[in-house]
Amino acid sequence: MHSETYEEAGKRRDLVNTKVFLSFQIPEGEEPFIELTLRYLDGTAKREDLKELNEQLKNSGLKRRIFIEICRDQQMIREVPANALNDKVTSLWVDEEQQEAGFDGDTDVIDLSAKRQPRSDYRYVAALVACLITISAALWVALGMRDVPSLARSVSAVATISESRNAEWHEEHIGLNEGDRLSSGVLKLKSGLVRLNTPGGVTMSMEGPAELNLVSESLVGLQRGRVVVHVPESQTGFRVETDLMNVVDLGTAFGVTVNPAGTTEVSVFDGVVEAFDNRRGGAGKILKRGNSMRIAPSSSKGLSTIAFRSEPYTRTWRMNTGIAKTQGKVQYLRPGLPIDPYIYEDDEYIILFPEKTGVVLENPLNVNYSTSGIHSDFSDLSKTTTIAPQTKVKSFLIQFNPIGEKDRNDAVRGGITFDRPILGVIVRTYDLIQTDSIFGIEGNTSRSINRRLGISGSRGLETGAPEDPIDTQDQIVITPDQRKLSIRLNAGATLDHIRVIVDDSE
Repeated sequence: MHSETYEEAGKRRDLVNTKVFLSFQIPEGEEPFIELTLRYLDGTAKREDLKELNEQLKNSGLKRRIFIEICRDQQMIREVPANALNDKVTSLWVDEEQQEAGFDGDTDVIDLSAKRQPRSDYRYVAALVACLITISAALWVALGMRDVPSLARSVSAVATISESRNAEWHEEHIGLNEGDRLSSGVLKLKSGLVRLNTPGGVTMSMEGPAELNLVSESLVGLQRGRVVVHVPESQTGFRVETDLMNVVDLGTAFGVTVNPAGTTEVSVFDGVVEAFDNRRGGAGKILKRGNSMRIAPSSSKGLSTIAFRSEPYTRTWRMNTGIAKTQGKVQYLRPGLPIDPYIYEDDEYIILFPEKTGVVLENPLNVNYSTSGIHSDFSDLSKTTTIAPQTKVKSFLIQFNPIGEKDRNDAVRGGITFDRPILGVIVRTYDLIQTDSIFGIEGNTSRSINRRLGISGSRGLETGAPEDPIDTQDQIVITPDQRKLSIRLNAGATLDHIRVIVDDSE
């Protein structure tokens, strides 16, 4: 049998490179497989070629990764067939398989959903590869890798682990840590909380036990467990798919749960989503904030509207918006409630409202305090600083608003720990009003605030009189690590408001 010379192998490699643009270096010895794949994509593959291609994909994880890259580069696959998300042919794995030297796919992101086509287009894509349906199964099962860290090193990331709390991974993912970049694959979380960020700014928090299939930057498959997703306006169209339901974001924050029996629920916390019944097809149903919908495997009715459910998502919601911990008399606004501070009154608790995220400052932003320490003289203008333009930030509003108009003589205390550094705190009326248009939600502009409160000088923090007991005066403390804000508030004539500006960079 003729064996290729070094020169002949080089010519083969050159031939492959002239036929297709590849975003990775061809691993040594894989040129024949690449040519076989190209014949399949060109439609010139013979029956024996298809059989050989299918066999190689079944038996080699490296070849599966190369196949993914070639399909991506040739723009042959734009969407993932929905049924492929649920294939579980785990026997395709070869236990001793290791990442082979020479494969370098870190240059681009595998984006299989660039067109964001409707569900009906899945059938078209599936038809294109019908002759290789087992390849589709092998391909997407391959993404459920036992060695996620090695996969993260071999191809570009579709998500990054930005935070984990008491996370216990299944054995195939032991070793995953905050900051790890993940490519496509199934994440299996036994317990705890994990937050993922995509390069496009989508944040997803999952609570174990959960299995989440990271397909692309704009598509995940939830096989079981619970996730909360926040999608910025620039990434509208993000999808969460389950066996029974597909949820398409239309600019929102929402949660999806799949219980052990397969029953699936979606709850919308902000904005709008569209939910599709996978079994029946057809048009989707629109859900707005405060709506929940359910579908069960045994149900003959398909998607059913249910009473709004937000309680199951409390922990994932807090993590997803960037709150690590609250202490004392601080309550975080429950998911799904209107983010409109002026409709809430509470005699006992300070309420924490999430405002806008991912805000890139167009101009310098004045803040009243930005350094660690104890602050109680809120008339001291010398502490005013600015946050530079082009800084990416998010905002939270802290409010203490007792019921009615009565004064309080006893202070309420609490603490908030953020997942990112505090860049500045705003407590003066004028600066609060000036920043409402940047960070405020629910039309909290100066006009609406003044209409509700009657006078513009009735919000913020005020410096106590010298004769007032120290422990009844308003006070804020920023810890040296810039992550925690301790507060002591005593509402009187002024509605206590604090706007906290937090770093939201990647």
